[in-house]
Amino acid sequence: MDLDTASHDHPGTERVSTGVLPADAEVEALVTAGYERFRYLDEGAVADYIPALAAASPSAFGVCVAGVRGRLFSIGDADQEFASRVSPSSLSSPWSLTSSPA
Repeated sequence: MDLDTASHDHPGTERVSTGVLPADAEVEALVTAGYERFRYLDEGAVADYIPALAAASPSAFGVCVAGVRGRLFSIGDADQEFASRVSPSSLSSPWSLTSSPA
């Protein structure tokens, strides 16, 4: 998949977090579009240096967007529990929905 042309494929779809999600239909469309675009990507490997990550299924893929007021939008394997290694600084960073990789 050629990711260099991503911003040209879907002009006008870049979104920056303002703390308020767009209308439900728009969020559902963006979540579904992102899922469909990347669901068959099979590059890389499951990290094996942490046992919980090594046990993860490499074929599992899901997307979930949660609003600060409890709105939830999910697709794919989003209900599957998984281990995550996240630094505290990444949790406080602004989030964005975008059509191109950053």
